Amino acid sequence: KGKSIKAMINILIKNDLINIPDRKFRIFIDLLREHFKQNIGTYASINDSDKKIPFDEIFLNPIINKLKPLIKNHEANKNNL
Repeated sequence: KGKSIKAMINILIKNDLINIPDRKFRIFIDLLREHFKQNIGTYASINDSDKKIPFDEIFLNPIINKLKPLIKNHEANKNNL
């Protein structure tokens, strides 16, 4: 669970969809837990998942494909400003 959440967060940050200030990652994870009201993984499993084994394309591609509509919509809205 933590690995997928961390990959999603990294993709959203990379595409300027979210910004998590320094030292606020734990608060962000707590807010995700509260919002989804389910186990999304421990803080350590989420925060450290990409440090243990870097994400590869086989793992990332399905997550990127699910987020593509959101990313494209954001890019379109950003270009219309």
